[in-house]
Amino acid sequence: MSGLRLVVWPVAAAWILWVALVAGEAGVRRDYLLLVCAVAGAYIGLGLLTWTRRPGNRVGPLMVALGFAWMIALLRYSEDSLPWTLALVLSSLSQALLVHLLFAYPSGRIRSGLERAAVAVAYADAVLVSLVIAFVHRDPASQGYEGFPRNLVLLNPSVEAWRTLNDWRDVVRVGLALAIVVLVVRRFAAATTAARRRFTPVLLAGFLAALLFSTGYTAFGYVSSLAPDFFSDWRSTRWIVAIAYGLMPIGFTLGLFRTRLAQHAVAGLVLDLDRAPTSRALQAPLVRALRDPSLTLAIWRPGERRFVDPEGRTVELPAEGASRAATILERDGRRVGVLIHDAALRDDPELIEAAGAATRLALDNQRLADELRTQLDEVRASRTRIVEAGTAERQRLERNLHDGAQQQLVTLALLLQLARTRPSVKTDEELAETLEEAGRLARATLAEIRALAHGLHPAILTEEGLGGALEWLAQSAPVPVRVEVAPRERLSEPVEAAAYFVVSEALTNVAKYARATEATVSAVRANGRLTVEVRDDGVGGADAAGGSGLRGLADRVAALDGRFALESPPGGGTCVRVELPCG
Repeated sequence: MSGLRLVVWPVAAAWILWVALVAGEAGVRRDYLLLVCAVAGAYIGLGLLTWTRRPGNRVGPLMVALGFAWMIALLRYSEDSLPWTLALVLSSLSQALLVHLLFAYPSGRIRSGLERAAVAVAYADAVLVSLVIAFVHRDPASQGYEGFPRNLVLLNPSVEAWRTLNDWRDVVRVGLALAIVVLVVRRFAAATTAARRRFTPVLLAGFLAALLFSTGYTAFGYVSSLAPDFFSDWRSTRWIVAIAYGLMPIGFTLGLFRTRLAQHAVAGLVLDLDRAPTSRALQAPLVRALRDPSLTLAIWRPGERRFVDPEGRTVELPAEGASRAATILERDGRRVGVLIHDAALRDDPELIEAAGAATRLALDNQRLADELRTQLDEVRASRTRIVEAGTAERQRLERNLHDGAQQQLVTLALLLQLARTRPSVKTDEELAETLEEAGRLARATLAEIRALAHGLHPAILTEEGLGGALEWLAQSAPVPVRVEVAPRERLSEPVEAAAYFVVSEALTNVAKYARATEATVSAVRANGRLTVEVRDDGVGGADAAGGSGLRGLADRVAALDGRFALESPPGGGTCVRVELPCG
C-alpha cells in the first residue's frame, strides 16, 4: 500500500493540472479555477497524510478519492466528448463521497444502519440517477450545433423526461439533506465529551458542505429571489459551494492540530507521571493529557488476577461496543494495568499508545521504587535489630562480668588481704610477699574487668541516662571537657547507647590525636531528633575513613536511620556531629 500512496502523488498532480488546463482553455475564470484546484489539492494532500499515518483507516483513501472526484465537474467545459460525458455522469460523485466521509470520520467506519442508508442514497443519486438522466440529456451536438461535444451515453433524448427526473432528484436531495441534519444532530447528542471535542470541527464543516451539495442548486433558485443582484448568475453560487466544500479540509486540519496538541500533552505526561508518587496521583495527569474526565487507571494484581483502583476496589472491564473502552497495559508479556477511557479515543491509536507507554513506564518505576523502599525498610529494620541485639548482648555481658567474675575477684582480693593479717604469715616474709603480689594482681585484674564491663555498656548509662553518662565522660577525660547541654529525660536504649559511644570515641580521639586544650559536648533533643556534637580546638585533619573507630560509629548511627558528619579542616579543630531519630 505504501507504493500505491507514492504513485498517487504524481497522478494527482497530473490530474489536477490536466483538468485545470482543460477548464482554462474553455474560459473558466482563473481565480475560481485556483480555488477549485486548491480545494482538490487540500483533500488529496490531507488524505495521503492520513492514509500514511493510519493505513487501516478508510478516511485517508476517502479524502483522496473525493479530491479526484471534485475536479470532474470542471470537465463539463471540455470540447471533447469523452471528458464532457464523464462530467455529465460523475460530476455528483464528490457529493456522495463527502456524505460518506462525513459519517465515516474519524474511525473510517459507518456506525449505524441509518447512516449507511443515507450514504447508499447519496451514491445512488450520484451515479445511478446521474447515469439515467444522462440517457435522456440532449447535448448541443444533437441539437445541430457544430464543434460541441456529444453525449456518448445518450439513448433517447427527451426534454420532458430530463425535467421530470431532475425534479424528482431535487426532492430526493432535499430529503437527503434533512436526513443528514437529523443524523448529525443525533450523533452529536449521543457523543461523549471526548468524542465531541475530537470530531466537532470536521463534523460541522462537513455537515455544511454536505448540506449544500445535497440540496444542490435547487435551494439557490429560491434564495436568488431574495438577493437578485448577488445571485443573478448561477455561476455566482458555485463560489459559495466551492468555499463550503473547502471547509471540510479546514475542519480536518483543525482536528489534526488538536491531535498534535494532545500528543504534545502526552510528551509532557512523562514528566508529570514521573513526579506522581502513587497510582492515585497518576490518574490526574492522564485525564489532563487525554482530556477525558471519565478516564480510570486500574492496577493489575497478579496474585488475585483482577484489576483494582487506587482504593483497592475491583474494576470490571467495559463490554465491547460500550461508550467506554479498555486499553490493557503490558510489560514484557505481563499485565501491569489498564486504562479505561472514552471509546472515541480508540480513533487516535497513536495518542492512546503514547499515553499507555508513558503509564507503563510510570507503573514500572513505581513498582521498582516500592520494591526498593521495601528492601530498604527491611535493611533498616535488620540493622536496627542487630544494633538492639548488640546492645542487649553488651548489657548481658556487663551484668555477667559485674555479677560473676568481678564479684569473685573482689572476694579473692579480700581473702588475700585477710590471709596477710594472720600471725603465721607475718613470720614468713616470702609468703607475705607472695600474698601481696597476688593481691596486686587481683586488684589490677578487677580494674581491667571493670573497664571492660564499662566499655561494653556503662552502668551509669543504665542507671542515670545519657545526661549523667555524658557528665561522667567529661570528668573522666584526660583533657578539659565542658558539657554545654544534655537531655535529662530518658531516651530509648539504642539511641542513648549510640550517643554515648559517639561522645566516648570522639573524646578518646581528642586525647590521642587532636593535641587540643579543651573540648565541648552538647546533646539537644528537638523535633523528634537528638543532635549530638563534640568539638575541640585541636589540629584537625581527622578522617572518618582512616580509622575503624569513627567508621564503626558511623555504621551504628546509620543503623538507627541517623546521620553522621565529620568536619576537621587542618588547623581548625574537629567537630563530630550526629543526628538520631528519637521519637
